[in-house]
Order: sequence, then C-alpha cells, then structure tokens
Amino acid sequence: MTQKSGLLLLLVLLALGSCQKNSTPQTEAKKVVASVYNKSLYLSDLEGILPQGSNKQDSSLILNAYVDNWVRNSLLMHEAEKNLSQNLDLDKLVKDYRSTLILHNYERDLIENDLDTLVSKEELARFYDENKENYKLKEPLVRALFMKIPLESTGLNFVDTWWASGTEEDLLNLIEYNDKNGEVYMLNKENWYEIEKIQHHVPDSLGNLNVLSPQKGFIKKDAFYKYYIRILEVIQIDQPPPMSYIEEKAKKIIVQKRKINLIDAKKQKLYKENINSSNVKIYLK
Repeated sequence: MTQKSGLLLLLVLLALGSCQKNSTPQTEAKKVVASVYNKSLYLSDLEGILPQGSNKQDSSLILNAYVDNWVRNSLLMHEAEKNLSQNLDLDKLVKDYRSTLILHNYERDLIENDLDTLVSKEELARFYDENKENYKLKEPLVRALFMKIPLESTGLNFVDTWWASGTEEDLLNLIEYNDKNGEVYMLNKENWYEIEKIQHHVPDSLGNLNVLSPQKGFIKKDAFYKYYIRILEVIQIDQPPPMSYIEEKAKKIIVQKRKINLIDAKKQKLYKENINSSNVKIYLK
C-alpha cells in the first residue's frame, strides 16, 4: 500500500468508526474515497463491508482490497465505454436483457410451482422401448464384483473365504471390510459398469477383462495389491443397454420435455385468452 492510499484508508477507518458511534451526516456520507475519470466512490458506499469486531489492521486490508477492486473495475468499464461500437444499440441490449431476465424468472417460478418431476416406472418403460436403439453400446457393459485391496491389509484370509462363499451375508462382510481397507471396490450386484472403468484399476499384465465370460473371474496380485473380479453378466457392443443403466438420463429427458410442454401450454393459453381482446393489436398491411 502506498503512503497516499494508506493515509486515505486511515481517514476512511476513522470516519467509519465515527459513523458507528454517531449518525452519519449527509455531507460526511458524500465524501469521496476514490475516483476514476467521472466516477466516484463515496464513503457511504463502504458502509457495511467491514465484519463486526475487525481490528484496524484487518479493516485496512479489507478496505484497501475493496477500493483497489473498485478502481480496477472502473478503469475497465471506462475503457469498454470508450471503445463501444458505434453500431451498438445499448438501449436495445438493456431492454432485451431485461426481458430475458423477467421471462427466465417467470419460467423458473412456473416450473417450481407447476412442474411434476416424478417419473413413473410405466413412463420409464415406455421411454426405454421407444428409445433403446438410440443408446446402443459403444463398449461392453458388465455387472461385476470387483475389489482392489492393498497386500499389507490384515485379514485377507477372511476376504478369500467371504469371496468364495458368495452368500449375501458374506457380501455384506466384504463391503464392511472394503469400507475400511479397500483401495477400490464395486460390490453392488445390480450396478452396470463400462468394462474399461474396471480394467483401469487392473494392470494389463494381470489380464484383459474383455475376454472374461459371465460367471468367470480371477483372484490375482502384484507387488502391492490383490485383485478380485467376478463377471456376472455381459452386454456386448451394439446392443441396447439395460434400463437401469440409462434410467437417470431418461428421467432428465422426460422432465425436460415436461418443462418445454408446460411453458408452451402456458403460452398457448395466454394466446387464446388474449388474441381477440383489446390487449393484442396486430398491424399488418
């Protein structure tokens, strides 16, 4: 901070402190703190920016940053105004922007109040039947169980037993164990994964998961980790994905279409109500 700006901010701090103790006279509030060309920052503009309990050093830093930012923005605005295109209709831009903001806020309120965001199973099934060919796979999908566990972890003998068991109880044991020890694990039997997302966690030297068929898998290890993989089901390239894989995307698309239909319906309703009234006048030669 320069000596000049430091002195100025000290005066501001003293003035603001005075304002906190006594009501600020109008003349005090109109004191100029900084100016850039034809724009001025007044003392009154600085009220409320200091947190309660700020000491003088913190207050000085906050005020200095605020004034410095104001100067930078004002200089940029001046440069922008100076270079304003002669062909730019600023009033029209402001009017258009205002209209856009008003419409956006009205549509947002309309959607929040009137839009049904619940999507039924029947709607999802219908969407899937009508669109599944558009979502054909570009890489295989698998339902699989996978774990990557550091070799230094204790109790790996129990993990081997639970993994071999395959019961729901032992699957829960594996989940609980991996919550504490696992590097990566995928243990939900219902989830589908792009096979590359699993292969990413397995060194190429240990095997290519693409060659594994359903109900096949392996347990392997390298110098640092032990890997467990069991393929439950595979859907190959160019086949439609399962409904569960695109369910969230389908819900978003269905709701988005509802938004469009809701706004279009509102426009149509207003049009019918007003087109033959004195509220609407169309002048065509």
